[in-house]
Amino acid sequence: MGNFYSGSEASSLSKPLACEEQSPSIDTHRETSEVAKMQSWDERIAAFLSELSRIQEECLRILKQKQLAVARWDLEALSAVQDSENAVLQKLEDCQRRRTELLKEAANTGHSAQTIRELIRRLPASEISPDRRRQLEMEAEKGCWHWQLLQHQALANWLLLQRTLLHLSQMLEIIATGGQTVPTYSIRTNSEESSSSKTGGILIDQAI
Repeated sequence: MGNFYSGSEASSLSKPLACEEQSPSIDTHRETSEVAKMQSWDERIAAFLSELSRIQEECLRILKQKQLAVARWDLEALSAVQDSENAVLQKLEDCQRRRTELLKEAANTGHSAQTIRELIRRLPASEISPDRRRQLEMEAEKGCWHWQLLQHQALANWLLLQRTLLHLSQMLEIIATGGQTVPTYSIRTNSEESSSSKTGGILIDQAI
């Protein structure tokens, strides 16, 4: 999600962001890790997918907030969203580390896999029921769908931002050239100088 994310609607704006909650301490993370190791593989995968889904939804809400702020040219709202955006990006990085650790631990116990979906498929029947496996596969598919949705929203935000910058650029050009097709700072012949001097750049005229 780069910072275009620089470079995540109305109903979600009134809801408090999950990233505003206090981050757990290092001891809490250690305790959580120890508890996780005591869980079965399907429980650990389910917990990971649930957390990932929550973070993805939070990220999508932030992207929509950002889209709305850009559309309204609301600089104050953009500044506020930036802090939330940085926080949720940190959560995504933490989630990526958890995924790497989970796959590494699975490989050490004989369940080698490159992705979470592959790990779900490779768990032996003695460790997971068919219904539970299907449930986790659906959750994994949901996570992939959320990623696609986030990518589309991020692209929409980027296009909106480019359109806004283009509009601002055109406005500045109109101000600088006085709305004339001939640039203010161009090489002119003597015969052109008399007529063009009457329609010089507004910025220069105002400055003088």
